[in-house]
Amino acid sequence: TNEDSDQDGLTDAAELALGTNPNKADTDPKSSSSYPGQNQQPEPARPAIVRTESVTEVTGQTAKLSGIVLAKGGSDVTQVGFYFGKSLTLNPQDPGVTQVPGTWTITGLTFEANLNGLEPDQRYYARAFAVNDDGTALSARKRFKTLATQSQATLIEGAVHLGNDWYRSDWLGAFYQAPNGWIHHHSLGWIYLAGKPPQGIWLWTDRLGWLWTSRETYPFVWVNAASGWWYFLGKRNQDRVFYDYENKVVRSR
Repeated sequence: TNEDSDQDGLTDAAELALGTNPNKADTDPKSSSSYPGQNQQPEPARPAIVRTESVTEVTGQTAKLSGIVLAKGGSDVTQVGFYFGKSLTLNPQDPGVTQVPGTWTITGLTFEANLNGLEPDQRYYARAFAVNDDGTALSARKRFKTLATQSQATLIEGAVHLGNDWYRSDWLGAFYQAPNGWIHHHSLGWIYLAGKPPQGIWLWTDRLGWLWTSRETYPFVWVNAASGWWYFLGKRNQDRVFYDYENKVVRSR
Protein backbone atom coordinates (compact mmCIF):
# COMPACT_ATOMS: atom_id res chain seq x y z
CA THR A 1 0.00 0.00 0.00
CA ASN A 2 1.13 3.57 -0.65
CA GLU A 3 -0.71 5.04 2.31
CA ASP A 4 1.18 7.81 4.16
CA SER A 5 -0.74 8.42 7.37
CA ASP A 6 1.49 11.18 8.79
CA GLN A 7 2.10 12.88 5.43
CA ASP A 8 5.88 13.01 5.96
CA GLY A 9 6.83 11.72 2.52
CA LEU A 10 7.43 8.13 3.60
CA THR A 11 4.78 5.47 3.13
CA ASP A 12 3.53 3.61 6.18
CA ALA A 13 5.16 0.44 4.89
CA ALA A 14 8.52 2.19 4.50
CA GLU A 15 8.33 3.65 8.00
CA LEU A 16 7.49 0.24 9.48
CA ALA A 17 10.51 -1.20 7.68
CA LEU A 18 12.70 1.61 9.09
CA GLY A 19 11.28 1.24 12.57
CA THR A 20 9.68 4.68 12.71
CA ASN A 21 6.13 5.60 13.63
CA PRO A 22 3.91 5.75 10.48
CA ASN A 23 1.36 7.85 12.36
CA LYS A 24 3.81 10.60 13.40
CA ALA A 25 5.62 12.95 11.03
CA ASP A 26 9.37 12.54 11.39
CA THR A 27 10.28 16.06 12.50
CA ASP A 28 11.39 14.91 15.93
CA PRO A 29 15.18 14.49 15.91
CA LYS A 30 14.79 11.35 18.03
CA SER A 31 12.70 9.64 15.39
CA SER A 32 14.09 11.26 12.25
CA SER A 33 17.66 10.25 13.00
CA SER A 34 16.88 6.57 12.75
CA TYR A 35 17.05 6.28 8.98
CA PRO A 36 19.78 7.39 6.53
CA GLY A 37 19.66 10.59 4.54
CA GLN A 38 17.01 12.34 6.69
CA ASN A 39 17.81 16.05 7.57
CA GLN A 40 21.49 15.81 6.61
CA GLN A 41 23.19 19.26 6.27
CA PRO A 42 25.77 20.02 3.54
CA GLU A 43 29.36 20.51 4.62
CA PRO A 44 30.18 24.25 4.95
CA ALA A 45 32.82 25.69 2.64
CA ARG A 46 36.23 25.96 4.25
CA PRO A 47 38.53 28.31 2.31
CA ALA A 48 42.08 28.89 3.44
CA ILE A 49 43.13 31.67 5.81
CA VAL A 50 45.91 33.87 4.43
CA ARG A 51 47.75 37.01 5.56
CA THR A 52 50.03 39.56 3.90
CA GLU A 53 53.11 39.52 6.12
CA SER A 54 55.28 42.36 4.85
CA VAL A 55 56.36 44.63 2.01
CA THR A 56 60.14 44.99 1.91
CA GLU A 57 63.02 46.00 -0.38
CA VAL A 58 60.98 48.92 -1.71
CA THR A 59 62.66 51.10 -4.33
CA GLY A 60 61.31 53.52 -6.88
CA GLN A 61 60.30 50.70 -9.25
CA THR A 62 60.35 47.46 -7.24
CA ALA A 63 59.11 45.85 -4.03
CA LYS A 64 59.03 42.41 -2.40
CA LEU A 65 55.80 40.98 -0.97
CA SER A 66 55.60 38.20 1.63
CA GLY A 67 52.52 36.24 2.67
CA ILE A 68 51.64 33.29 4.88
CA VAL A 69 48.93 30.61 4.84
CA LEU A 70 47.65 30.45 8.41
CA ALA A 71 45.24 27.55 7.72
CA LYS A 72 44.73 25.55 4.55
CA GLY A 73 40.96 25.09 5.13
CA GLY A 74 39.04 22.09 3.87
CA SER A 75 41.58 21.00 1.25
CA ASP A 76 45.14 21.58 0.13
CA VAL A 77 46.09 25.03 -1.13
CA THR A 78 46.80 24.84 -4.85
CA GLN A 79 47.71 28.45 -5.66
CA VAL A 80 49.03 31.51 -3.81
CA GLY A 81 49.98 35.01 -4.84
CA PHE A 82 49.13 38.68 -4.47
CA TYR A 83 46.91 41.36 -5.94
CA PHE A 84 48.31 44.89 -6.05
CA GLY A 85 47.34 48.27 -7.43
CA LYS A 86 46.68 51.90 -6.54
CA SER A 87 43.02 51.36 -5.63
CA LEU A 88 42.18 51.19 -1.93
CA THR A 89 39.36 48.70 -2.58
CA LEU A 90 41.76 46.38 -4.46
CA ASN A 91 39.02 44.09 -5.72
CA PRO A 92 40.51 41.51 -8.11
CA GLN A 93 38.03 42.53 -10.83
CA ASP A 94 38.84 46.25 -10.62
CA PRO A 95 40.70 47.93 -13.51
CA GLY A 96 44.33 48.52 -12.67
CA VAL A 97 44.56 45.62 -10.20
CA THR A 98 47.33 43.17 -11.10
CA GLN A 99 47.72 39.55 -10.00
CA VAL A 100 51.19 38.12 -9.44
CA PRO A 101 51.87 34.46 -8.53
CA GLY A 102 53.62 33.65 -5.28
CA THR A 103 56.61 31.38 -4.82
CA TRP A 104 56.67 29.09 -1.78
CA THR A 105 59.58 29.48 0.58
CA ILE A 106 61.37 26.54 2.17
CA THR A 107 58.92 26.52 5.09
CA GLY A 108 56.00 25.55 2.87
CA LEU A 109 53.78 28.05 4.68
CA THR A 110 55.11 31.42 3.54
CA PHE A 111 55.37 32.66 -0.02
CA GLU A 112 56.86 35.66 -1.81
CA ALA A 113 56.60 37.69 -4.99
CA ASN A 114 58.73 40.43 -6.52
CA LEU A 115 57.04 43.46 -8.07
CA ASN A 116 58.67 45.29 -10.97
CA GLY A 117 57.77 48.24 -13.14
CA LEU A 118 56.25 50.31 -10.33
CA GLU A 119 56.07 54.09 -10.56
CA PRO A 120 58.32 56.18 -8.28
CA ASP A 121 56.84 58.08 -5.36
CA GLN A 122 53.44 56.35 -5.63
CA ARG A 123 51.16 54.76 -3.02
CA TYR A 124 50.19 51.14 -3.67
CA TYR A 125 48.08 48.51 -1.92
CA ALA A 126 48.67 44.76 -1.83
CA ARG A 127 46.79 41.73 -0.51
CA ALA A 128 47.64 38.05 -0.52
CA PHE A 129 45.38 35.29 -1.85
CA ALA A 130 45.25 31.51 -1.49
CA VAL A 131 43.13 29.06 -3.50
CA ASN A 132 41.79 25.66 -2.43
CA ASP A 133 38.85 23.52 -3.57
CA ASP A 134 36.44 25.69 -1.56
CA GLY A 135 37.40 28.98 -3.23
CA THR A 136 39.79 31.93 -3.03
CA ALA A 137 40.70 33.52 0.28
CA LEU A 138 41.92 37.14 0.44
CA SER A 139 43.97 38.82 3.15
CA ALA A 140 43.57 42.32 4.49
CA ARG A 141 45.17 45.10 2.44
CA LYS A 142 48.64 46.40 3.16
CA ARG A 143 49.76 49.85 2.00
CA PHE A 144 53.23 50.85 0.81
CA LYS A 145 54.83 53.71 -1.10
CA THR A 146 57.61 53.54 -3.64
CA LEU A 147 60.65 55.74 -3.26
CA ALA A 148 61.38 58.75 -5.38
CA THR A 149 64.29 57.75 -7.61
CA GLN A 150 67.58 59.58 -7.60
CA SER A 151 68.66 60.86 -10.97
CA GLN A 152 71.91 59.66 -12.49
CA ALA A 153 71.78 62.28 -15.26
CA THR A 154 71.37 65.54 -13.38
CA LEU A 155 74.44 67.45 -12.26
CA ILE A 156 72.76 68.44 -9.02
CA GLU A 157 74.07 65.74 -6.74
CA GLY A 158 71.40 64.11 -4.62
CA ALA A 159 68.50 65.53 -6.62
CA VAL A 160 65.43 63.30 -6.54
CA HIS A 161 63.50 62.54 -9.70
CA LEU A 162 59.84 63.51 -9.35
CA GLY A 163 58.77 62.29 -12.79
CA ASN A 164 58.45 63.94 -16.22
CA ASP A 165 62.04 65.30 -15.96
CA TRP A 166 61.29 67.30 -12.80
CA TYR A 167 63.71 67.00 -9.87
CA ARG A 168 63.89 68.22 -6.30
CA SER A 169 67.11 69.14 -4.54
CA ASP A 170 67.05 69.47 -0.77
CA TRP A 171 69.13 72.66 -1.03
CA LEU A 172 68.51 74.11 -4.50
CA GLY A 173 64.78 73.39 -4.71
CA ALA A 174 62.65 72.11 -7.58
CA PHE A 175 63.73 72.31 -11.21
CA TYR A 176 62.97 70.89 -14.64
CA GLN A 177 65.90 69.42 -16.57
CA ALA A 178 65.93 69.55 -20.36
CA PRO A 179 67.99 67.01 -22.36
CA ASN A 180 70.41 69.72 -23.59
CA GLY A 181 71.79 70.64 -20.15
CA TRP A 182 69.47 73.57 -19.44
CA ILE A 183 67.33 73.50 -16.32
CA HIS A 184 64.38 75.64 -15.37
CA HIS A 185 64.58 76.54 -11.70
CA HIS A 186 61.35 77.48 -9.94
CA SER A 187 62.82 80.86 -8.93
CA LEU A 188 66.02 81.42 -10.91
CA GLY A 189 64.39 80.63 -14.25
CA TRP A 190 66.38 79.08 -17.09
CA ILE A 191 69.99 78.36 -16.15
CA TYR A 192 72.69 76.31 -17.83
CA LEU A 193 74.77 73.80 -15.90
CA ALA A 194 78.29 73.54 -17.23
CA GLY A 195 79.79 70.68 -15.30
CA LYS A 196 80.59 70.54 -11.62
CA PRO A 197 83.87 71.09 -9.80
CA PRO A 198 84.78 68.91 -6.79
CA GLN A 199 82.57 71.17 -4.70
CA GLY A 200 79.60 73.28 -5.77
CA ILE A 201 78.23 73.96 -9.25
CA TRP A 202 78.82 76.52 -12.00
CA LEU A 203 75.75 77.86 -13.76
CA TRP A 204 75.07 80.47 -16.39
CA THR A 205 72.11 82.83 -16.76
CA ASP A 206 71.36 85.28 -19.55
CA ARG A 207 71.10 88.21 -17.13
CA LEU A 208 73.96 87.49 -14.74
CA GLY A 209 76.45 85.41 -16.69
CA TRP A 210 78.42 82.86 -14.67
CA LEU A 211 77.49 82.07 -11.07
CA TRP A 212 78.93 79.65 -8.56
CA THR A 213 77.17 78.18 -5.55
CA SER A 214 77.06 75.04 -3.43
CA ARG A 215 75.00 73.18 -0.86
CA GLU A 216 76.88 75.00 1.90
CA THR A 217 76.62 78.52 0.45
CA TYR A 218 73.27 78.74 -1.37
CA PRO A 219 71.33 81.09 -1.47
CA PHE A 220 74.64 83.00 -1.54
CA VAL A 221 76.02 82.94 -5.09
CA TRP A 222 79.37 84.14 -6.40
CA VAL A 223 78.69 86.46 -9.36
CA ASN A 224 81.69 86.14 -11.61
CA ALA A 225 81.07 89.37 -13.54
CA ALA A 226 80.78 91.41 -10.33
CA SER A 227 83.53 89.50 -8.49
CA GLY A 228 81.42 89.42 -5.39
CA TRP A 229 78.90 87.55 -3.30
CA TRP A 230 75.21 88.19 -3.81
CA TYR A 231 72.38 86.78 -1.72
CA PHE A 232 69.40 85.49 -3.70
CA LEU A 233 66.24 86.93 -2.16
CA GLY A 234 63.80 85.31 -4.57
CA LYS A 235 61.67 86.16 -7.57
CA ARG A 236 59.61 89.35 -7.78
CA ASN A 237 57.31 89.50 -10.80
CA GLN A 238 59.67 88.53 -13.64
CA ASP A 239 62.87 89.71 -11.94
CA ARG A 240 65.34 87.80 -9.81
CA VAL A 241 66.24 89.87 -6.76
CA PHE A 242 69.64 89.76 -5.04
CA TYR A 243 71.37 91.61 -2.25
CA ASP A 244 74.85 92.77 -3.29
CA TYR A 245 76.91 92.46 -0.10
CA GLU A 246 79.93 94.36 -1.32
CA ASN A 247 77.95 97.42 -2.41
CA LYS A 248 75.12 96.92 0.08
CA VAL A 249 72.36 97.36 -2.49
CA VAL A 250 69.44 95.28 -3.73
CA ARG A 251 69.71 94.36 -7.39
CA SER A 252 67.05 93.04 -9.76
CA ARG A 253 67.94 91.04 -12.82
